[in-house]
Amino acid sequence: MTKNEMTLEEMKYLNMISTETRGKIYQMLYVGITAYNMLMKENPDLKKSKFFINIKSRLLTFLIYRQFDEDMLSEAFPLKVDIDKVNKFGYNSLMLSNNKVKISLAKTKNKLSLPNKSKYRLKHCRDNYSIETQFKFNFESDDPKIIPAQKYVILGFKVRHGELEYLNYMIPDSSMEQAILNLSLTDEYYRFILDTKEEPETEERIATIKTQAEKLINKG
Repeated sequence: MTKNEMTLEEMKYLNMISTETRGKIYQMLYVGITAYNMLMKENPDLKKSKFFINIKSRLLTFLIYRQFDEDMLSEAFPLKVDIDKVNKFGYNSLMLSNNKVKISLAKTKNKLSLPNKSKYRLKHCRDNYSIETQFKFNFESDDPKIIPAQKYVILGFKVRHGELEYLNYMIPDSSMEQAILNLSLTDEYYRFILDTKEEPETEERIATIKTQAEKLINKG
């Protein structure tokens, strides 16, 4: 779906994350995917192991999510980043936010499906019970006032054969049974990457994150 094909309502919700900010996220996805592809090309013996399937998905996740750690993140990154422990196994979740929206990145089975339910995702879905703007009191302020409740957005994606197959902007309902809104960002992602993939900053980030992953593999 192109911007010209979106309704005004759809554009309003998409623009809770600015075009510039979406571009920052696209770059991180591209860097992670590209670094993963380079690792596979330079370490062909990894795929020969019968246990590679156990770490394949986690390796790609690391290469993407590692970029959101404080020591890797640019000071100018436009979103707040929260990394929280979400289960007894020590798994950490990534949550990005601004004053309008909370954002999760998640792999999905297909472009129409939401990721698996979890307690932390259901918790963040509670303000999504209507696509209309909801309100709550901002008691953290010295001057409490009514502000729009943050929507919870999932950027669902799938990587296949070393390429991003799709990237969708989804607002789940409050029970996470279905998406209230589901917009394709795939074309926008590829337009952005086409213009930025050869920038020195992008190439440097790919090299850095790949080197870090190699050290982890070799240590293991």
